[in-house]
Amino acid sequence: MFRSSHQGQHLLSAWLSLTPGLARMLAWSTIALELAIGFGLWFSRTRKVAALALVLLHAGIAASMRVSLLFHALMLLHLLLFFGRRGDED
Repeated sequence: MFRSSHQGQHLLSAWLSLTPGLARMLAWSTIALELAIGFGLWFSRTRKVAALALVLLHAGIAASMRVSLLFHALMLLHLLLFFGRRGDED
């Protein structure tokens, strides 16, 4: 799956030998990180850390799979929705 005809070899996936255990760990850690980012963006106190985690998550996706950079750019632009709102203490 990691080197499928749909995803191909791309940067990290060409170097990383993926075992079933590592694949499972990466899958579960990605799900946990996405949930943590969602909750982290909700609160102004944790918003900056969650935004950094989101950028790092998308950098990891860009480095390991062939996904359009436009997708990553649009997702990162959505971060602007979480900063500078009225009522934030920051």
